[in-house]
Amino acid sequence: MKSGGIGCFIAVMLLLASITLIPELSAYENPSNTIYVDDDNIDGPWDGTIEYPFQRIQDAIDSASNGDSVFVYSGMYYEQLKVDKSIILQGEDKNTTVIDSDTLFDVVYISANKTTITGFTITNTKYGHISEDEMGIHIRSSNNLVMDNLLMDNKVGIYIQALDSNNTIKQNIFEDNGLGMKLRFTSQTVVVNNTFVDN
Repeated sequence: MKSGGIGCFIAVMLLLASITLIPELSAYENPSNTIYVDDDNIDGPWDGTIEYPFQRIQDAIDSASNGDSVFVYSGMYYEQLKVDKSIILQGEDKNTTVIDSDTLFDVVYISANKTTITGFTITNTKYGHISEDEMGIHIRSSNNLVMDNLLMDNKVGIYIQALDSNNTIKQNIFEDNGLGMKLRFTSQTVVVNNTFVDN
């Protein structure tokens, strides 16, 4: 093959690779709309704007569309979240933005593909009975990113049960969980630069 042909072939391959990567990157990094949550807004109104943020994270998730971002201000959120949309769920600071289950159920259950969870402390499912409903983050979907969170005092910090999941777990701290992570019937999961303490 002539050098010009080789250059053309490489350019085409790079173009195809970039086209393949665009959906993942846009889901993680380019939200089309941002919805706000602040537990200090106790009197309302609640419409998800920066002036009138939702008080509950689940209300923001329910009002979101695929590709949106939900930004959560620091505070204590006693919730069990069901994430069924491809969104970015971002806490203001992982040390001060706390989602506390305070029950025997998952703190965050992810059923949508291409979801990002970042910037939270996710806690307090540790002391129930042994069950698959007692996870800090429970993932049953693919191509998700869980990054820069503190998972502590859970039965299991992160539980992934999804075939060909392609999930990425990076730069999280797992502290004082029964198990740090549990992978079941899953493949192609990337676990990198996490810290495990007393699990």
